[in-house]
Amino acid sequence: VSGIPMFNGGQTWARRRADSEVVVGPGERAGAPDVTWLFTGHGSNVAGMGAGLYAHEPVFRDALDRCDAVLAGELDHRLTDVLFGDGELLGNMRYAQPALFALQYALAELWRSWGVRPDAVAGHSAGEYAAAVVAGVLSLEDGLRLIATRGRLMATLPHDGAMAALFVDEATVTSALGDTGIEIDIAAVNDAGSTVVSGAASAIDRLITRLALEPDDYRRLDVPVAAHSRQVDPILDEFTRAVADVRLQAPQIELVSSMTGTVVTSEISAPAYWRAHLRAPVRFADVFTTLAARGRRTFLEIGPRPTLLGLGRRSWSGAPATWAASLGAAGDEIASVLTGLAGLAAAGVPVDWAAVDGGRPRPPLELPTYPWHHTRYWADVERRAGSAPDVWPAAVAAAERAAASGPFDLRVDAYPERWELLDRLALAYIAAAVAELGWFAEPGAAVEVDHLVDQGRLPEGYRHLGERWLGHLADAGLIERDRARFVAPEGNAALVRAGDPERAAAGAVDVAGIEPLLDYIHRCGRLLVRVLAGDESPLATLFPDGGYATVDFLYHEWAVARYVNGIARDAIAAAAATGRPLRILEIGAGTGGTTATVLPALPADRCDYTFTDVSEFFLARARARFAGYPFVGYALLDIERPAEEQGLTGGFDVIVASNVLHATADLDATLANVRRLLAPGGLLVAYEATRHPRWFDITTGLIEGWQRFADGWRGDHPLLDAQRWQAALAAAGFEHTTALPTPDLPTSVLGQHLLLARAPGAPVRRRPSGAPADASQPADTPSATPGGGSLIAVPTRADIDAAVAAALPDERHDVYVGVVRAAIARVLRMPDTEHLPRERPLTELGLDSLMAVELRNLLQTCLAVDRKLPATLIFDHPNVAALARYVETLVGAPVPAAPRAAAPGHPAPPVPAGATPTAAELAELSDAEVEALLLERLGDELGGQLPEVSP
Repeated sequence: VSGIPMFNGGQTWARRRADSEVVVGPGERAGAPDVTWLFTGHGSNVAGMGAGLYAHEPVFRDALDRCDAVLAGELDHRLTDVLFGDGELLGNMRYAQPALFALQYALAELWRSWGVRPDAVAGHSAGEYAAAVVAGVLSLEDGLRLIATRGRLMATLPHDGAMAALFVDEATVTSALGDTGIEIDIAAVNDAGSTVVSGAASAIDRLITRLALEPDDYRRLDVPVAAHSRQVDPILDEFTRAVADVRLQAPQIELVSSMTGTVVTSEISAPAYWRAHLRAPVRFADVFTTLAARGRRTFLEIGPRPTLLGLGRRSWSGAPATWAASLGAAGDEIASVLTGLAGLAAAGVPVDWAAVDGGRPRPPLELPTYPWHHTRYWADVERRAGSAPDVWPAAVAAAERAAASGPFDLRVDAYPERWELLDRLALAYIAAAVAELGWFAEPGAAVEVDHLVDQGRLPEGYRHLGERWLGHLADAGLIERDRARFVAPEGNAALVRAGDPERAAAGAVDVAGIEPLLDYIHRCGRLLVRVLAGDESPLATLFPDGGYATVDFLYHEWAVARYVNGIARDAIAAAAATGRPLRILEIGAGTGGTTATVLPALPADRCDYTFTDVSEFFLARARARFAGYPFVGYALLDIERPAEEQGLTGGFDVIVASNVLHATADLDATLANVRRLLAPGGLLVAYEATRHPRWFDITTGLIEGWQRFADGWRGDHPLLDAQRWQAALAAAGFEHTTALPTPDLPTSVLGQHLLLARAPGAPVRRRPSGAPADASQPADTPSATPGGGSLIAVPTRADIDAAVAAALPDERHDVYVGVVRAAIARVLRMPDTEHLPRERPLTELGLDSLMAVELRNLLQTCLAVDRKLPATLIFDHPNVAALARYVETLVGAPVPAAPRAAAPGHPAPPVPAGATPTAAELAELSDAEVEALLLERLGDELGGQLPEVSP
């Protein structure tokens, strides 16, 4: 996606190309087009909507947080929980309607910050509330309170209502309703051939039968109540009173009503308008008719899905229009919003590109001077004095490449079956443990977790775990759930039957490579009752007999751990490869599984690595294990406390956190401590489990740290999914975040992610404390090619003479070919000579006249010749092979004999007649020349008579 105009002679060009993600158009021009903002209505909600923008765009995040603060007195859940949760809350109108409003307001603020402002607005049903705020009819606070009241009242309506979109015109539906007396209402007319009806579900079924509609002729809508129908009448009076309590005024910009389909003025500032708006049908087909008549033809949809754009395209009757979306139905939200931005820019809408950058570092990218071959170019090095390279682009690129591959023994396709097996085992052990604990000793026995804790039958620290155990048993049908109570109709009998691990493990499941994990689960299962009774430490399950075999497997040797650790290693190694000296801090390093993977990839002369943990127990083992790395230091650190109180100063370029952040009580406080330890532009590399399978509840879930969470991000277990992690990191002030593997990769099934996050600010150049004095690269050193590697070295005359002397006669020409290729690659700043074929014209490689002079001077220097080479060098000798032959003459090498004349119709082979060509000479031949040589030899064998060959 290109968000930057592409200039050609001062003009940007274009049209959208079906085969490309690049958006093109006329660009900025006199008389920029008016922009109409369309606000999507209820039903467009998507679980997780806005999470990507919340993580990456500060303006969006601040706007959403303002809405959250206003709604604190209206909702009993945080707005981020509603938006970024599993979607359950979005199924309730009480939460869905204010959540949609807040998302739309935050999108509006983001667009305005980028210089894109509306000349007109329209909103579909609930979307008109956000449109009214943008138009100045309502303040943000009043708009939020009003939409929250609307959602709350609608949630009180009976849930026996239904809505359906009938692909039939309004007149036909109206006639059918009049003929039958079916008590349902028209809720929306979105285009000429689509009518939405609303009412009792049974009545809608009768109407569909009356109209003889086939399944393809209608679509039932997933809404809990019958909106815009007589079923909302009971809430109209209370809603009207709520509207009377807010301040309303006439629109400050053009607003087209979705109720009337016309431009509204002062009538929208009366409570009666909003009362009717709640009850009357939506007439969005008329909205587009009005917009077309008023000359509007540039549209931006503000919402989670571009539903109104589809309506508009189908019914549009005006001049050709531009349709841009804020967010798509799925996928990368940043890419989606930038695609919309690019579409508007290509249509001529002015954009504030500096604001789009938002102060984030955008170092200049040195593009290649030759036609590159599917090579990626990253701006990894910034050479301004006093600054340091931004490691983020290089780290992310390397991590993405690593995430797309994995260890040969990972065998991703086997893991769905393996996870099911482990969950079956966990259920069996939980059932057996609960039966042994006697919580359901009698048939019909009922328990509540709070009572178990109060009675001392479940330790306080395992309150969450007890809830999850009983929830698993209820989900399996072994007991019943009655809100907070759990009832066992059969008492222990069903639990005893289910508590057979051998039967749970029956069946052919491939467990090759995870045997230590299976042993760990069986060991934990057998000790569950003893751990809950306090007779056995949960750490004994992880370190049996004080040994490290289990933890070394889980965090270092297991293919899953090697996969994620490998992503971390490549990201950090790429950061170090920018030439920047790095101070690296690993927090909660524990047994050093990630450390052992990362350290071998780091340059010892440019890295200071501090290994920390809360226990001296782990530090002692690490000192022995990593004694061969002199740049590693060791310190005690509790990341839940400010580091400065523990004698550790900040300014780290990279912080590594492997399976530790989730084990802290307050994630917000922990992430704040992490961020304070990072230097500006610093990189957080965090390895986290992002899925909580059942078997965690009998293994690592027994350990104390897994029960310590008391923030708003976690529910009944301490883990977050990847999207929620990104939101938490963004809320902590990190500027960019990414999570790998991405959902489209097969490895996403593993439930393990490597999270990368960048601290805000521009990095500052400095030398690590233990590095040698010359470790810091001078600011102006041209150390890298555009592709990120070192410049090709051109040999000296002494090197050339030595190579020629050592070569066989038929290999000497290849030496000069190599010299020429190296010189050309150096001039073009190519990372290698792989794409420099001998016969390709040099001008096609990107060499211009100035580069020709540079190439001439470079060759003259390396060849150490007395006379000055001609400025027309690349024109006189137009390819690598010809230039190499010229170089041979300069240094006194024998010149190949002139080729013999060819027979008519056949090119002359460039080797002496009758001579056997050398390997080098054969390499120089074109296909036509090889054919001519073969025909010549064949003719010799046949006495000079060549056979006739059909074309």
